[in-house]
Amino acid sequence: MDMRQSMQTGMGMRTGMGMRTGMRTGMRTSMTTSMDAGEGAEPATAGRTAVLIRRYRTILERDPRETFAFQRLLDLYRERDGNVDAFVRELEASVAASESAYPDRMLLGHLYKSQTNVTGARQMYDAAAALRPDAPAPLLAVGRLVQNDEPAAARQYFERALERTRGDAERRELLRDLGGLALAASDFDGAAAYYQRYAGSSAGSIYMMTEYARALSGVDQQDRKSVV
Repeated sequence: MDMRQSMQTGMGMRTGMGMRTGMRTGMRTSMTTSMDAGEGAEPATAGRTAVLIRRYRTILERDPRETFAFQRLLDLYRERDGNVDAFVRELEASVAASESAYPDRMLLGHLYKSQTNVTGARQMYDAAAALRPDAPAPLLAVGRLVQNDEPAAARQYFERALERTRGDAERRELLRDLGGLALAASDFDGAAAYYQRYAGSSAGSIYMMTEYARALSGVDQQDRKSVV
């Protein structure tokens, strides 16, 4: 498939992606309703908000990534208090009281990140990574945090996260991010290697060829010849 064919394929795929965006919006609304409801749900009162906060805290104890559950929990604190200050204090107290509180360090890192406290967020993520050296989540969180200001460091964190990631979808996302970072650094050989690894999966081959063509369209023609 040449560059023109790849780009044409990409145009068709973008139409499908637009349809999927609408579907995801509906799914998010459905997810909120489903996760908030539960059996015997109380009316929309302070008591019900407290119940929902406990429910989402339990979910995040098991999976403290910066997911929908985390965003919903922030919304619940804001609905109740007008801000997330109480949530920050709770997490800071938990982290101070326990050297092994991995989930709360991750959550506090997310909160610091949302408050543009990059130093505090990185400290929490690094501490979480030290507690669970085989977990990809804290490494990925640091990479996302520093991606714009420290792309070389972000690439190292993403590489370490990739080594620890088992899910195909998660690995494809990481390979795509690594390919983008490599291209931004004019490391065309590295970028090609990442994209080829992505394209090696049957689920990602056509899409990644289109992504690669789109990324290369921003590269100077002379540089592009070295990688196509």
